[in-house]
Amino acid sequence: MRQAGPSCFKCKHLKITWDQAKPYACLAMGFKSKQIPTLVVRRESGQPCLLFTPKPRAAARRDPGPGPGGPGGLGGGWLV
Repeated sequence: MRQAGPSCFKCKHLKITWDQAKPYACLAMGFKSKQIPTLVVRRESGQPCLLFTPKPRAAARRDPGPGPGGPGGLGGGWLV
């Protein structure tokens, strides 16, 4: 089935649940469903989801943290 409207997988309100009968949840609308929430909203209201909010983009990592050559990384000499 082709999805019309915004993609829940790109929305910050989508949560995957542990409930096998209803694995998807929309936190904005407060329901769990067996289907992707945007399909349920389209079926029930006849409109695309109006509460879609894009997920925030991951900020570029400025601090490379520990790693090769960094403090605590593997960049030093080998100890025998």
